Amino acid sequence: MKLRIVLLLLLGSTQVWAGNQCLNLFDDHQLLLDRKSLIEQDLSSIYMAEVAGKTPAEVADMNLKTLASIQQEVPFKTTSTRAVEITEMAADKLVDLTYENPIVNPGNKKYDPNRNIGFCFGRATFIHLMLLKMGVQKNSIRKIWAIGPMNTGDINWRYHVATMVYTKKGWLVLDTNHGGPVSPQEWIATYSKMSTDGKLRFYSSDASKFAFMMGKYSRLQLGMDINQERDFYRGYFKDMMEWVRKRKLSEDGIVSVDKDLTEKQSILNMTMSDMWRSVVEFLR
Repeated sequence: MKLRIVLLLLLGSTQVWAGNQCLNLFDDHQLLLDRKSLIEQDLSSIYMAEVAGKTPAEVADMNLKTLASIQQEVPFKTTSTRAVEITEMAADKLVDLTYENPIVNPGNKKYDPNRNIGFCFGRATFIHLMLLKMGVQKNSIRKIWAIGPMNTGDINWRYHVATMVYTKKGWLVLDTNHGGPVSPQEWIATYSKMSTDGKLRFYSSDASKFAFMMGKYSRLQLGMDINQERDFYRGYFKDMMEWVRKRKLSEDGIVSVDKDLTEKQSILNMTMSDMWRSVVEFLR
């Protein structure tokens, strides 16, 4: 495991929350939300509805139940070839790769020169795509979200996200803000300490959820069909997907976990359009 500088200044996106109204989505604030149902929902609205009138202790109890629901879920095998789990070593290698990647590494200022975006959701997307490319089945990959006001030093932000993968040790969170893969319990504990009001909420969703307000990945959201000058993300996701498309796993010392995966069958050497169709079809 490599030593890394933990860049807490890059923890999450500083995007402004959309919408000030909370819909009363819950009967008695239902806690154990289906991760599929969260894909199209605005997590900030869910968060505000849940924590309204609650004490920090009550919110902490909600988070314990969320954590328990994550820990108790064991993915079932859905294909004959794709892997249900990966090793901790493979997970650590993927965190290393993300930290060092020329596009998504946290120190890259090309796409976010003023540090207004943060791109935690971009790194989570990259890790998700790389896990799919490695041959991990889709229900063995999730995203974990921290929603609520947080502070570190003079930096304030309102959400953070990372990708989780099922391993031989259970679920692990792959986040470049940590020295390597960490358990969901450790990840939740880390960001709970940064909560400014003690009411930070954590959610687990399907991995195809793009950002806390938005639904699944889409070409529009990722800026796939517009000029870089008009793209809010300055070509970040287009460049990321091009890198994933062209790069061989072996170039980064990563081994496929799909026993039948070949270069011809993988997203390597596909056109960008073919790669997009392949990803969308697989995530359905």
